[in-house]
Amino acid sequence: MEFQTFAKQWSFQHKRIAPGNSRANGQAEAAVKVIKNLMIKSHKYGDDQYLALLNLRNTPNEGMVTSPIQRLIGRRTQSVLPAMPAVLKPSKIPIREHSKLQWKRHQAAQHLCTQSQLLALKPGDHVRMQPIDGRKEWRPRTVTKALPFNNYEVWDGNRSFTRARRLLRKKPSPEPAVPTNNHQLLGTTPAVPVPLRTPPARANQHTEGYDGSDDEPAPSTVPASPVIGTPQLANSSSSTQPPELPVSSSTQTRSGRTVKPPSKLNL
Repeated sequence: MEFQTFAKQWSFQHKRIAPGNSRANGQAEAAVKVIKNLMIKSHKYGDDQYLALLNLRNTPNEGMVTSPIQRLIGRRTQSVLPAMPAVLKPSKIPIREHSKLQWKRHQAAQHLCTQSQLLALKPGDHVRMQPIDGRKEWRPRTVTKALPFNNYEVWDGNRSFTRARRLLRKKPSPEPAVPTNNHQLLGTTPAVPVPLRTPPARANQHTEGYDGSDDEPAPSTVPASPVIGTPQLANSSSSTQPPELPVSSSTQTRSGRTVKPPSKLNL
């Protein structure tokens, strides 16, 4: 309530960011970090904090020639450091300093445009929320409302949370089941197979040459007579061997030329 009254008196608009998303207010966070480090060092070495703040305003920024106070009032301010009187007089800021500031702003705008944008969420979407208290478990939540500055209000069943879009991950929708056969594809019911009827068992008949089993008859013990007119070979293995071919003493090259050994070695 006190801060709202202060904002109303000084006529500025106070916009809140989601918890755990301090990078959305990066410029203000960077300025607070610099001032905090300045106060800590001044308290550590016993220096005056206002004198340290004056030196900070007179120090040129990185990549620029002018200091923040020069760009604000058009001249340098006097500090404990010795300086010529001409330096403390108002002077015109070079045009290139304005060009550098515009170029930095242009680069920042281009960086925001080239970043990949996350898809917007709708009320009723099921998401997982990244914890900001040091835990590692992403807990399920349900989106209830879309807020300004890419923030969302989510509900867990007991209380509501305000989180930035980058801290929310949408759950993937379940994939439909892929049919594995024609019946699932057409939506029909497969036919139930009808069991076949087995024939009745025959009465056991004990005859000659039957061993009493119902599967198959016993093999006959009568030797098979040879076929008339077929000659019986004494050595069947010798007939299956191919005839020996004469070994040639000459060889032939790949080009087709025949090479013969010299005849003087034939003793």
